Amino acid sequence: MNIRTLSFILALGTVLAATPAHAFDGDRRGFLLGLGAGYGSAEAFRNTDKGTATSFKIGAGLNDRTLLYYSNRVVFFSQHGDVDYQGMTAAGVSFYLQPDQPSFFFSGELGVAARRSRRGTSNLGFTVGVGYEFTRHLNFELNYMNGPIDESSELKNFTAVLSWIWY
Repeated sequence: MNIRTLSFILALGTVLAATPAHAFDGDRRGFLLGLGAGYGSAEAFRNTDKGTATSFKIGAGLNDRTLLYYSNRVVFFSQHGDVDYQGMTAAGVSFYLQPDQPSFFFSGELGVAARRSRRGTSNLGFTVGVGYEFTRHLNFELNYMNGPIDESSELKNFTAVLSWIWY
């Protein structure tokens, strides 16, 4: 079974595990949907390319502290007049230190790295992050993405994203 099929099955199972009774009631349990935007840099610690970062999450809150979700994180930047991107599609988990807001949280994801200018085999990559939920639904998160794209290219992104998560 390839990585894309496994990611899809995990994301679908997460969404189906969320009960409708827990959707959008302000409790972290049940269905969740998140959108975010912010700053991103490619080749993270050399700061070679800076751009706009986007974040998308869909999944379920297993309890007041743990979220399980499908994630898509992308950094868009301009390179020689053309728009380029680097990103990752992944299955992820976030753990909040407090059952209610405000709260710090940690996140981790495993998935497939991609870059528009490189067409190669998709390889397994990872994302690690730390964040803070200011008020109900409003999060700020710092992430580091890393994963090989092909033999000569590796995804290394740092992102700072402000996101809204409906739960």
